[in-house]
Amino acid sequence: DTVPDPIMIEVFGLSGHFLETLRGGGAESGAGGDASAGTVTEIRGFPAARGVAEGIARVITTVGDLHFVELDENFKAYNLFSHRHTPEILDHTGIAEGSLVFATHLLPLARGILSTIYVTLKQEQRPGDIEALYRKFYADRKMVRIWAAGKLPELQHVAHTNFADIGFALDKSGRSLIVVSCLDNLGKGAAGQAVQNFNHMLGIEEHTALQ
Repeated sequence: DTVPDPIMIEVFGLSGHFLETLRGGGAESGAGGDASAGTVTEIRGFPAARGVAEGIARVITTVGDLHFVELDENFKAYNLFSHRHTPEILDHTGIAEGSLVFATHLLPLARGILSTIYVTLKQEQRPGDIEALYRKFYADRKMVRIWAAGKLPELQHVAHTNFADIGFALDKSGRSLIVVSCLDNLGKGAAGQAVQNFNHMLGIEEHTALQ
């Protein structure tokens, strides 16, 4: 028998978006924590600026040799315009490269990613419409939690879990939207999402062994 090209059967492992393609899949490429936190909020492909603050547990292996005195009581930006997860976000949101600004920041925390996404809407929207859009899109995604309009998630809400939490605020004009997403970058942004994707591929409940 001809062995299929593994590149051709590989699925991007963002479980909140690619549930159907993961089911019965032959191979899966795990989404990174930054890509997961930034992409999970995406529904329509709005041009956006994204600020991401994250804990050190995984970043320390990619930023370089970081020491306690560099991290403790500190907050720093890194890999501006050169972050390795930028192509993932562009590819899987459909946003043009010139329409996205992705800025990552390093927090003196062991775990967690908080993304702040700034969006200018083409048409005026109401908070209830935005919330309804997210709830409809993620209606069958048990590991994505949508917060009520005007309520924002925090890192303490997702630490040591496989949940991705999404909240937002809309200005009075109904045109400026700020979306906040949180996840644990050692769970949902790494091993937890890998287990979730594996569950999908086996056709079992996605939250198996994750609650």
